[in-house]
Amino acid sequence: MFTEPGICPHCNMKLIKQSDIEKMNQTLVPGELKINYEFLDEESLEKEAEFTEVITKSFTLYKDLFGGNPRDSLGATYTDFTITVSKSKDSGGEADPKSIQFKWSENKTLGKGSWKTVLMHELFHLWNGETIRYKNGEEHWFNEGFSEFYSFQTAVRMGIVSPEEMLATSALSLGYYSGSKGLGNISMREAGIDDKTKFENFFLVYHGGWITAMVLDVDIRTKTDNEKSLDDLMKWLYANFLRTENLYDTNDIINGIIITTGLDYTEFFNTYIYNSEAIPVSNYLDPGKAIWDYKWNEEGKPNHKYFYKTLGIDRDINIQTGSGSFFIEGGIDSEEKTVKVYYHRPENFTIDSEILLVIPGAGRNGDSYRNAWIEESEKYGLLILSPMYPENEYGFDDYHLGGLIKDSNLQECIERVENSNKIKLDEDKLTFKMNLITDEWIFNDFDRIFDLAVEALKSNQKSYDLFGHSAGGHILHRFALFQENSKAGKILASNASFYTLPKFNDSYPFGLKDTPVDEVLLKNAFRKNLIVLLGELDNENETGGSFLSSPTANLQGLHRLERGKYFYEMAKAKALEMKTEFNWEIKIIPNVGHNHRLMGAAAGDYLYK
Repeated sequence: MFTEPGICPHCNMKLIKQSDIEKMNQTLVPGELKINYEFLDEESLEKEAEFTEVITKSFTLYKDLFGGNPRDSLGATYTDFTITVSKSKDSGGEADPKSIQFKWSENKTLGKGSWKTVLMHELFHLWNGETIRYKNGEEHWFNEGFSEFYSFQTAVRMGIVSPEEMLATSALSLGYYSGSKGLGNISMREAGIDDKTKFENFFLVYHGGWITAMVLDVDIRTKTDNEKSLDDLMKWLYANFLRTENLYDTNDIINGIIITTGLDYTEFFNTYIYNSEAIPVSNYLDPGKAIWDYKWNEEGKPNHKYFYKTLGIDRDINIQTGSGSFFIEGGIDSEEKTVKVYYHRPENFTIDSEILLVIPGAGRNGDSYRNAWIEESEKYGLLILSPMYPENEYGFDDYHLGGLIKDSNLQECIERVENSNKIKLDEDKLTFKMNLITDEWIFNDFDRIFDLAVEALKSNQKSYDLFGHSAGGHILHRFALFQENSKAGKILASNASFYTLPKFNDSYPFGLKDTPVDEVLLKNAFRKNLIVLLGELDNENETGGSFLSSPTANLQGLHRLERGKYFYEMAKAKALEMKTEFNWEIKIIPNVGHNHRLMGAAAGDYLYK
């Protein structure tokens, strides 16, 4: 053991400090869990927080699925276990009671899988495989295939795998099963009888098990109108097959389905599990059509409602205590797009807790913006929701400008100034069409996200607040101007680069000309609770973010602080001219520049302190 790192002069081996060895072995206690980590390399140690998040979230969902914690080899339930972690070329692992060996890689696994789904697969084995134990290798189709299916289904519900990725992965699994060399020659049970046969028939065992789980779950949900599913079987197995007393086989699975659902699949199992015939998947579901309808045909979606439910794709979102994410579809005319919503639910959350939507800047980094609000979330008992709009699907027109324009040639009209955060816009060259279909604007998503959260959490809240910084500030001041009706309360637009002014003689995006806003709607906008939130140091010396420079934009000022003040004062003067109510405010935060974390902290104190 050594007090300082280095290279041994005698054998050329790396010397490891005592403190580093202690650091590589950690015990964490997140909630009811006790995770004993043994990290075998520094890169694994650095990812500890990511591992812990995946483990804690999936452990909770698995516990709910089975109806209890995993059991050890003596039959006692436990919430403490050891996980040995190392980086490898490919992800893989092995599970035993109270123990997981896990190797991770940044390479993708099955379909859109990752080290996260592999880790979730091994964690699932603490229940299916180690708590519920098979009689012999002939049940590996269930032990491995069902574990793979459920780990991916859970990954969808956790926001790790998107609905589109899950649909594609299920189709890929069907392809692997259909093309497995043993199909038609050896039964799914025989394919797993020993390690050699299991390896030779990997696709038949793993993907045959996945397809069996998928088909049965869809069929059970269809025949019981979603009253029953394979989840009922998993709970029954957990309750009746303690590994120290009773090991299961395929006949027990058949009986379990009969007992829990009232449906008899004996013929199905005799044909496709005990024998080698291929499951006629098309008799139960159509993965290709389900993908098409999900992405491009809204009217066709109801035809696949139970298939979507089986894959974890449904409108029911799961917001657990702590940080996580979920997916939603894009809005009208953007249904083929996917928006990932990052959330943080505080420990002290109640149905009366307030809800805040945090709109990210140009980086679209909803995770970072969510993370920046965790302290305030816990401090004020506040639910945070931060949507991430991928830039490849939501460009400047759709995001910063709210979707009010389309078919623009913006990218041809801008030039970045070297060694500067400035972007020059050639206004004379810019062309676009106004999009006057208000239902297609991005602003509509905010009420929808709020409603989904309220429904999921049975919240009593009738309204929500909004905070957006930089590009988020762009979106929110335009939200206040253009969104006639919403459930938003206070709207904090922070440090935008330039503004749409309440002027009817200037064209969008600098004014209201040719937009749907008239004097009636402008009066309505002035009655909203818009707070123009500015950093005192977001001035001529600030180099963070991007700053638009053009003749019209520069009339608002030569830096963000100046432009924010100009926007507010012009709006105030316009409201006075119109003799209408004016509820807007301006707040300047001392000693803060273009920094979303510090502006967010100030916004939290302003809203909830």
